[in-house]
Order: sequence, then structure tokens, then C-alpha cells
Amino acid sequence: MRDFEHTFNVLSRVIEEGLSFNLAINSEIKKEKRADPSLKNVISASSGSVLRHYYLFKEIITRHYGEIKESKFILLAMGIANRLFSKRFEEESLLKFIEKESELDDVKSFIETFSNEKSLIPEDITLGSKKYLSIRYNLPLWVVDMWEKNAGDLFKKRLFPSIYKSQNLFARVNTRELTREQFLEKYSGFEPLFDDYFVKYCEKGNIRKHESIINGDAFNYSPCYSLLLTDLDVDPYRGIAFYCACNNQLLYELAMRLGAGFKADYLCGNQQHFFETNKAIKQLGLTDISLFECSEDAILTCISKPVHTFFVCPNNSSFLNLKDKPDYFLKIKQEDLDSFINDEYNALINASAHVEDGGYLVYFIPTFCKNESKGVIRKFLKVAPNFKLEKEIQLFPFDKYQTLFYFAVLKKEVSND
Repeated sequence: MRDFEHTFNVLSRVIEEGLSFNLAINSEIKKEKRADPSLKNVISASSGSVLRHYYLFKEIITRHYGEIKESKFILLAMGIANRLFSKRFEEESLLKFIEKESELDDVKSFIETFSNEKSLIPEDITLGSKKYLSIRYNLPLWVVDMWEKNAGDLFKKRLFPSIYKSQNLFARVNTRELTREQFLEKYSGFEPLFDDYFVKYCEKGNIRKHESIINGDAFNYSPCYSLLLTDLDVDPYRGIAFYCACNNQLLYELAMRLGAGFKADYLCGNQQHFFETNKAIKQLGLTDISLFECSEDAILTCISKPVHTFFVCPNNSSFLNLKDKPDYFLKIKQEDLDSFINDEYNALINASAHVEDGGYLVYFIPTFCKNESKGVIRKFLKVAPNFKLEKEIQLFPFDKYQTLFYFAVLKKEVSND
């Protein structure tokens, strides 16, 4: 089977069957018996190129051919993406395959009309309009509408372009092993960052494949987790608990600050996060973390007594996945937001019951949606007057932290009873 046929199969499974991008690629690779390590890269790059321009390709292909089957759209999109972006396949062979499989007229001449990616957006689509932004940044119209309402025109102009520019360039030095100065002497390609424990990666290539990350001398995550802990009195002797359904970077940051022996209960909101967190615990050599898997409604069954600090990061929209996961725009649905918001609110309510007087409830989510962030906190405070908001910060990809991140620190007042 030719490489572009594998790409077609992957795209069909992602777009038509709803399979996740990585799972579709891995299942396709398993069918190929030849041992070629470059095959996965070719399939990933070519299929990812189609997915990252999905709405643009939909617009221009529908204008020319009208409404066609998804399988035919995928074939044409592969041809345009290969010509302008991925360039992974010999064009003549690919065009013959598209012509045969699509059974459409003028396939070759249609695809060959595209010679410049800058001219892809039709001229009659108004610059800056919602439709333009949807096509330009490969976002569903409802996301464009929501961000426009949440961010306003000024932030809109900076938020949309910056969402794809965050490059995971930050690394947290493993200060249990070496100082930042020693790290910078040992590894080239880094420079010190505004936070004392972080460095910025200045070379090309995937930072996650850098030897410092592989060796465990640094960890790839944003200094926003250090900011979250700034001025926060985290006392492991008085009790720490987590309820998280995604990202465990905060666990890394606490391990750097408190050492490998700090005690905490870690509640995972789903099985995937359980496995990811268990792996992180082993990597960090943490010796006293009790790991559970439960829903937000079952927090009561896992926490035996009130804790001083309860960190809460429920399942959420996590719009940064638009950059990291090419199929994310297909997975996130408008109706999902209501479910996220309900789960986030319930997680806060249930976790708050296990915070001791004078303790902290810390809510954080890697996203930007006021209904999920400030909206959830305001709703919670209305029914929990014994908690007071001490700090609230929203970060954006265009600021120095280069990420979408919201957190709120709530303190429980001491009861007079």
C-alpha cells in the first residue's frame, strides 16, 4: 500500500468515524508490515496538514464541486495540502489516485490552480469577519463567536494568531539534581527565563526530544505553574489533595519545591489521566502519593479528612489542544461546554467540603472561556460564602507565559464556632 493510501485511511477514520488522530495513525501503522520508521512521520504530517486546514478546504472545495461525500472531500483536500503544505507525495501519482478514487471531473486542473497558500481564502469573504476567522484559524464558528464575546476586539486580534504560535519552548530545571546555572553550563541552546527555575529553548526542533528532557534534568512545561504557587502557603504536613482530569504539570512543580517525599492524595477524573499521573509519579520518584480514579461526585469516598490545600483541575475545553491535536476542532462541540461547566462546578463544590478552616481551594484550567473560569468561580462563591477569592489570573498565548491558563486561589475562612 502506498503512503498516501495510508493517509487517506487515517483521515477517513478521523473525520468519518471519529477516531482520535493518534489512535488512527497507530492502528494504520500496525497494518503495515514493513519496518520503516519514517512512515509514521509521513502519515502524521500529511494527514495533519489536511486537518489543520479543514474549514478552508471545505470552503473552496464546496464552492467548486458543491456538497460531496466526505470521502471525496478528503481526497481533494489531500491533493491541495500536499501541493501547498506537506509536500510528502509525488504529485502525479497522488493525482491519479485522487482521480480514480473520487470519480470527479477536472481533479487535476482544479488542484493545480492552487499555487500560493496566501490566495486560498476567497476574496469575497470579508477580512476579519467571523467566517474569515473560522477559515483562517480552522475554528468552528461557535468558538469564534464565543471568543469574540469573551475577549473583545482588541484581544481577538491577538488571541487568534497567537493560539497556534505557542511552541512549548519552556523547560523547568530539575533543581533536585542541578542549579539553573549548572544546567545552562551543561546544555547549549537555552537561555534563562524571568522565573528563577525556568529556561527558554532557543533552537529549532522539538524540545521534548532534547537530551536534557530525556535525561530528566528538565521538564517541559510552562512557568505558569510556578506563578500559580507564588505566595501560596502549601503545607504538606497539613494535607494536600488534587482532583484533576487533565495535565499533571503542577505535580512536577510541587515535587521540585517540596522534594520526593511529600504526601498527597491525587484523584484522577478518568483512566487516561490515572495512567499519565502514575507514570509521572514513577518518573519523579514520589514515594507518598495515594493515587485514585474517581468522578468529581466521588471525592468524598477518597478523602478521609480535611486538607490544607486542595488543587482542582477538572475536565475542561482546553483550547490549547487546537495547537497540539490536529483533530481537536472535530472533537470539541458547543454542547460539550455545558457539560464541562457542570463538572467543573461540581468538582469545586465537592472538593471544598474537604478544605480545613484557613486552608485553600485552588482552581486551575488550561483554557480561555469566561463561563468555565470566572463564571464557575462566581457561581461557586454565591453558595460558599465561607470562601473568599484571594487571587485570580488569566494568561494568554501572546503574553510572556505563552499559554492559555486560568487559576483562582480561594481561602476558607476560619469558623467562629
